[in-house]
Amino acid sequence: MRQIGKIESATHAQRFVDYLLTLGISGKFETDSDAAHGIWIHDEGDVPQSRTELEAFRSNPEESRYVEAGREAAEIRKMERLKHEERRKNIHNMREKFSSPLSGNAPITKGIVVICAIVTAIGLFGGQKEGQLGRQVYDAMMFVAPTDIMAYANTGDPLVSIMRGQVWRVLTPVFPHSTSMVLHVFFNMYMLYVLGAPMEIRIGWKKYLLYSLIFAIAGNLGQAYGATLFDGGAGIRFVGYSGALYGIFGYMWMKTWYDPSFGIRLPQSTIFILVGWFFLCWIGMMGNIANYAHTLGLVAGMLVALATLGKD
Repeated sequence: MRQIGKIESATHAQRFVDYLLTLGISGKFETDSDAAHGIWIHDEGDVPQSRTELEAFRSNPEESRYVEAGREAAEIRKMERLKHEERRKNIHNMREKFSSPLSGNAPITKGIVVICAIVTAIGLFGGQKEGQLGRQVYDAMMFVAPTDIMAYANTGDPLVSIMRGQVWRVLTPVFPHSTSMVLHVFFNMYMLYVLGAPMEIRIGWKKYLLYSLIFAIAGNLGQAYGATLFDGGAGIRFVGYSGALYGIFGYMWMKTWYDPSFGIRLPQSTIFILVGWFFLCWIGMMGNIANYAHTLGLVAGMLVALATLGKD
């Protein structure tokens, strides 16, 4: 905030501040010790224009455009108050919803958690050796079927199984999780609860389901093509909900920054953790991670959020 000058009359000072507001410039006036009224501008970038306007105002403060600015400024302030109250109402309503049990509030989130838990438990306790139940279930959900691995190696087409009619594989890799690292499923499901449940409650289960499908499929396609194009096929047998999870994070992150009326703001600590984890995975500190799924899921979430600003 910077002072750009002084006006002797309080009436004129208010009139000038009102006029600036009609130009989209936020300012105020304060009475100084010498009884003059200092004009303060909130945004540093508006200072040059404000100084020019002040010089023009001083030459004729009774000009009609200045006198009539009061009514328009009053309407602008009224609309700002209404928007502020609406934002407060949204935040209050969301807090009330979050204070109640999750049951019944986020059915899609609950359903995904249950499916991932059951599938991963089958993979963990059903065994991962050839012919065992756990292996069969995981093989049925992988992006590329085991029977198509040779065809994939020969053609370099990650859609080889999907093009043969096994279309469910574009989605199902999100449900199994690593059986060698049980924390994989616990971390993903915890973060899904933290991020997904508020999002579902806010936008409704239908939109949430649609967006979740978009994020999951984008992450799966990103990982399949990324592994094929850049890693020679390594990482084509990927599992986990983290690609879709980063889609949810990207959506909530953009809403936090660009849509105050959304009523939900991610804590800075959550943003820091997930962005930090994203880069730690990319530089190889977390082992064999589906980084392309994280990236494409994140991008999909951000794009959906930006495309729906003020709508969801």
